[in-house]
Amino acid sequence: MTIALPLRHVAVAVVAAIAAALVAMLAVGEWAIGESGRRQAELTDSLLLPLARIGDLYHAVTRTRLREIELQRGGRERPLAEVVEQIEAGTREVTGLLEGIEQGLPTAGRDELFGIVEQWRRYRVDLDRVTEAAARGDPEQIARYVHFLTGPRYEAMVAQLERLHEDTASRTGAVLERSGAARRRFRWLSLLTAVVGIAAGGIAAAVLVVSQRKRVLRLRRAVTSLGRTGDYTPAALRGADEFSELSALLDASQRRLAEQEQQSAALTRLAERREVERVRDLRRARADLRRERRTCKDLAVAHRLLSDTLAQCPLDLVLLDIRGKVVHASGGYLRREQKRLAEVVGRRPEMIGEDESEASLFAEMWTMVLSGTQWTGPIGEGVDEGGCAAGASLRAIPVRGADGVVRHALLIREAGVPRPPS
Repeated sequence: MTIALPLRHVAVAVVAAIAAALVAMLAVGEWAIGESGRRQAELTDSLLLPLARIGDLYHAVTRTRLREIELQRGGRERPLAEVVEQIEAGTREVTGLLEGIEQGLPTAGRDELFGIVEQWRRYRVDLDRVTEAAARGDPEQIARYVHFLTGPRYEAMVAQLERLHEDTASRTGAVLERSGAARRRFRWLSLLTAVVGIAAGGIAAAVLVVSQRKRVLRLRRAVTSLGRTGDYTPAALRGADEFSELSALLDASQRRLAEQEQQSAALTRLAERREVERVRDLRRARADLRRERRTCKDLAVAHRLLSDTLAQCPLDLVLLDIRGKVVHASGGYLRREQKRLAEVVGRRPEMIGEDESEASLFAEMWTMVLSGTQWTGPIGEGVDEGGCAAGASLRAIPVRGADGVVRHALLIREAGVPRPPS
């Protein structure tokens, strides 16, 4: 199947997908920034709560101070019992605010709070004395202790409240400013990441197009180097149908590979048949080798038996080769010649002389032997040591090989008839 989709279209699609992914990342980043802003607002509310409590504390202390002044005047506008009750309610309010304000304060602001608590503890001691004197109806004691409530102690407590308010406000403003700067940095970083990602995607797509074109060219050269590729003829790249070209190259490669697989299968079957034949030949050769081995053993036994027989034979027997040299001799011959077998092997036997007449006699004998005919003739004169008459005879018997060719001769020396005693 041919894919008619240009590479540059694929590259554009890849770049568009990357751009869409980066835009989605920007949207997610904006959502994260909005969520961070919401949480920052919650944090701001939690940070502003101590400021509100500090303000409430300041107003509660101020109201208590005003009621003390009213108490000092002697209750001209309202009864003393009502003023004392309002002072006690304000005292409880200030104590509750001091106990709950520590939870939202930063660490550095808690030192100021501890100073305020200490100042309030001392202030409350004198305030309790004032309320006790007012409860007894003792104006002199009220005037005396109210005098102690006024002055530096109240001013120091108010100054510490103002410092605590300013410190908490400055720290809260710094936190909010850092949070806003972090959100702005995150937004710019997201935008920069999107731009860099789109540029990198475009460069990667361009590199992909160039590399794929190079791969198509290499594949075309490789397919062309395979040889015959059916009806496919490589065409020049036109710059817009790289996938079509690649598909055609792959089809041609598949056809060529299919042909090579068929050839390989045929060669494999031929090799298997030859291997089977070779195995059969090896089995036959092994069987023949076993037979030859058994034959050699039999021949060795027969040769040993023949050698023992010749060694123990009392007759003059000599086995000659085609050159007339001794190959083997009987024990009777060796005893008569008084020699060992090694001394006579490879030599002409003594019974055939070296003179001209005996040479012609040997030639005549060997001619008849080679023709396959036995030969018999006289040799020697006089009487030998065994008492044989002169004119002992020699018989030559041709010995044929397995192919029927005469290559050896067996000489038998037959002694003459013994002379009668005189």
